[in-house]
Amino acid sequence: MALAPVIFTQKYDFETVNVWGHIYPEPAAGPVSTSELSSEQAASGKKSLMWSISFPDDTQAKTWRLKFFSEKFNYTKPVRAIKFQLYGNDSGASFNLRVRDKTGECWYGQTLKIDWTGWREIVWNLHSTPLPRITGGNANRVMDPPLEMILEGIFPRPAGGAPLVLYVDDLEIAFIE
Repeated sequence: MALAPVIFTQKYDFETVNVWGHIYPEPAAGPVSTSELSSEQAASGKKSLMWSISFPDDTQAKTWRLKFFSEKFNYTKPVRAIKFQLYGNDSGASFNLRVRDKTGECWYGQTLKIDWTGWREIVWNLHSTPLPRITGGNANRVMDPPLEMILEGIFPRPAGGAPLVLYVDDLEIAFIE
């Protein structure tokens, strides 16, 4: 009988380091964004990561595509699972996670909807959850060393010109050893 692979887990608590701090709107000339550690909300500890996006006043766009990129990974093993806490704002925004490997091949998770207010654990197990799509890169459908993790989605513009604010905490990435 074959043994299950040993799992190596990397944890980020957002108390002192922001590893998920690059925000890219589409179109690029759209919202102004910040990504910073904040003591306003925390799922655990004293801080979390706060993403704040201010939308332009002179646009008719009711929704925006936003991509939240992690820093570049230096890991050599494929990602097995991703888990984190997301503070939802009941906006109805739809999003999914994606892992891009060093060849540019992208592994997409299921589309989820922010239909809650408060903290909720988001878990993506790449081995037990069907992958909706794998695209780009060398197209071999085998995850090469991962390069980065991206949360991307369609986010509605809040009423009254208020900024969109999301919080993330307790990120864990499990790798196949």
